[in-house]
Amino acid sequence: AFIDFRFTWDKKKIEPFLYGNSGLLFGVKSLDENTKLFINAGGGIKYRIDDSFALSLGAGLLLQMGTSRASFLNIKAGVSYKLNRY
Repeated sequence: AFIDFRFTWDKKKIEPFLYGNSGLLFGVKSLDENTKLFINAGGGIKYRIDDSFALSLGAGLLLQMGTSRASFLNIKAGVSYKLNRY
């Protein structure tokens, strides 16, 4: 389960963004020992191909906290498609 926020301040062909995700990682074998809270924050750019398609590339820092702590640098790449409303 997680929450995802994204903030964009320039609506052009190439637009920078900041993002933040947070949620819970549930442990299957033991909920008490393996369940962790995660926080992921970073930034990136989104390139609009047309009104429906866009490519994005971002980097961030992922923190996991529970019975132990871990941190990771991550890179996210994606393709987005927006349905046209009629």
